[in-house]
Amino acid sequence: MLKAKFINIRLVTLVLSVFLFALCSCVAPTPTVTVTISQTQLVLTVGDGVTLTATASNGDTVEWKSANKNVATVSQGTVVGVGKGEVVITAYTASAMATCTVQVNEKQAGGDNSGSGSNNGETGDNSGSDGGNEETLTLVWSDEFDGNALDLTKWGYQTGTQDVYHGNIGGPNNWGNNELQYYTEDSVQVNNGSLIITAQKREYGGKDYTSARILTRDLAYFTYGYIEAKMKTPAINGMWPAFWMLPQPTSHSSTNNEYGGWATNGEIDIMEAKGRLGNVVDTTLHFGGGWPNNRYLGTSHTLTSSTEEWHVYAIDWTAEKITWYIDGKAVFTLTNDRWYSEASTAPSAPFDKPFYLLFDLAVGGNYDGGTRPPKDFTSAAMYVDYVRVYKHN
Repeated sequence: MLKAKFINIRLVTLVLSVFLFALCSCVAPTPTVTVTISQTQLVLTVGDGVTLTATASNGDTVEWKSANKNVATVSQGTVVGVGKGEVVITAYTASAMATCTVQVNEKQAGGDNSGSGSNNGETGDNSGSDGGNEETLTLVWSDEFDGNALDLTKWGYQTGTQDVYHGNIGGPNNWGNNELQYYTEDSVQVNNGSLIITAQKREYGGKDYTSARILTRDLAYFTYGYIEAKMKTPAINGMWPAFWMLPQPTSHSSTNNEYGGWATNGEIDIMEAKGRLGNVVDTTLHFGGGWPNNRYLGTSHTLTSSTEEWHVYAIDWTAEKITWYIDGKAVFTLTNDRWYSEASTAPSAPFDKPFYLLFDLAVGGNYDGGTRPPKDFTSAAMYVDYVRVYKHN
């Protein structure tokens, strides 16, 4: 009897094995997933960017990463050179990946200087060439916004409706432009590798809107250099995003420097935009005397896509001139014979002193003739992927 049971067990096992083999042979093998990338090799200079594309054969969303962010960063496929070297950029899904090897070379200051258009001020030279300056640049300060909170060793907040600097009032109310927002700290976030400033329809401090302004005053300030940020900003009526610079005060007694106050001491607007225009940004220099004797020169530039897409905005600032760049292309240049300060006869004044950085998203104001957000507006945000400052060697 025991022998018969043993034979039966072996028979059952054999039958089951045959059944499982037949079942498996009927199931089609899982297809191999591949990721296809638009370029496998790329050469960039520091500060330049190129957008790669990648697709997965099974339709999965492709993510991106850089093996060394000190050489190049990548966001949604856009690769930007940071420092000299070689780095591998990877496009990947849960089951497949593809790579691109990127060689980053040192940036040569200067370059093409073509551009078009003007704003309501006078225009400067926006054609011609910088003449082949071979000078290289060195990264001296940056924020990649890789954490989960604003780095307060690099940035401070401005809150309310007026600049209060160490207890001193630093300018007229409503930021001097009849702006509609109250700046708050909670309108700033750092998330997923970006700085996020959000304007909201929210009653606060007697205003109908809240938003934020951050600045490097007292923490980081620079005289000359190549300064850039990668940004996307809302294309909505009443939105006024800006990346700009103001003079570092010489003491805590006021917001003035050696040349006095605005605009005797100058202002550099690297980019600002009227949200309703969608794909237009302005680049402007303020100088001359105190209001109403202030002057400005600038230009408007039409982008190849909406400001809601990523773009890199920059200036190359020397004692002799300031050149504005958008997505690596020079769009506007002003030489120091076009600006001046009533407080000094120095040839580069007022732009020969230290300036600090600002990011803000204002609502309404004089800049766009008092244009307000639409009635159904709830919120909008500007994003900054990084900001970097290079010094000329």
